[in-house]
Amino acid sequence: MSAACADDGVEKFAIEEHEDNRVSVCRADGVGDCLYTQAYGKTFVDSRLHLNTDKRRDYVIKDFTGAYGLNDVVHFMLFAQCRDGKYVQVADDFFTSLKAGAIDASTGWLNLHVTRDCYSEKIGDTQARSYTISFDPKHSEYGPPNANPALTHYCSDAELALPASAASSPLSK
Repeated sequence: MSAACADDGVEKFAIEEHEDNRVSVCRADGVGDCLYTQAYGKTFVDSRLHLNTDKRRDYVIKDFTGAYGLNDVVHFMLFAQCRDGKYVQVADDFFTSLKAGAIDASTGWLNLHVTRDCYSEKIGDTQARSYTISFDPKHSEYGPPNANPALTHYCSDAELALPASAASSPLSK
């Protein structure tokens, strides 16, 4: 992560916590408006997982500013703290839940177990699928669920084509 933190081309963020777990996420350089502000009351600290082994305070943030139709998903954003106290975004995706797994020894980052509950018109109901997301050091961010690029977009046709039991992770056991 130190490479992303040192890269002037990577956008850095300042994160400020407020009462009731509300949070503001703003550009660290102060340019422009905050991307997510506590003033709207829809962006919250979900957890302060240590995403990697550097012992810095990382953030898992939930954002409720959008509507996602019939899908029971939430906008999750993950930020890793740099040595200077600023943050870089390492994930930005939609899940129903997110839980820490074990540290991947090859990357030094947590594998994360996620679920997505997607509405299927074909069956007229919501189906839950479980996945693992892993940190990709080449891109300095978490990759798509189960490292499958077809699952990059939440509740996509590719995802809905999977049987609910086809996706596997420790959460489904």
